[in-house]
Amino acid sequence: MKNLLVKKVLFKKSNAFLIAGISDLMLGILAGVFIIIAGTMYFYFTKSSGNVLQFQSEIIQLSSRVSSLFTGSSGYGDLTNEIAIKGGAVPKTLIKGSNLVNAWGGTITLSPADDESSFFIEITNIPDEECSQLAGNQVNNWISLSVNSSVLSDDSSTSDVINLCNAGKNTLKYEAR
Repeated sequence: MKNLLVKKVLFKKSNAFLIAGISDLMLGILAGVFIIIAGTMYFYFTKSSGNVLQFQSEIIQLSSRVSSLFTGSSGYGDLTNEIAIKGGAVPKTLIKGSNLVNAWGGTITLSPADDESSFFIEITNIPDEECSQLAGNQVNNWISLSVNSSVLSDDSSTSDVINLCNAGKNTLKYEAR
């Protein structure tokens, strides 16, 4: 009888330790899952921000290189994507095959203005958040900047830009010289 009582007590204690161990294990697993999810979200957020900063730099390089390519010309009338690529004006990161592409899978199209005194860099397929970041505070850096065919003015506010960048997939058009 005493042996049976000892076995019951030991059995209850081992079950209590087992249940406590499982609870600790579950908490550990949940904490691990949370850390993985948080890390993944942080990675994608910083990757997106990094894409925007890198892309802004590439567009500025593209604009500068196109301007240099046409220095001494009477205008930008001959500007096409093909001429810009062949002339070495396009950063390699923007070239895929014989096309100009952006980080979000859209196209980049170079074209002269009607009077050929300036040129346009049109970028398609830009997600809303990235559109707001690429267009915000950029008005004064370009001759003109339009978001989804709406030209921004010098006094366009952040909320104006955000409201224009809500098409899901947006188009920006920079004018440079």
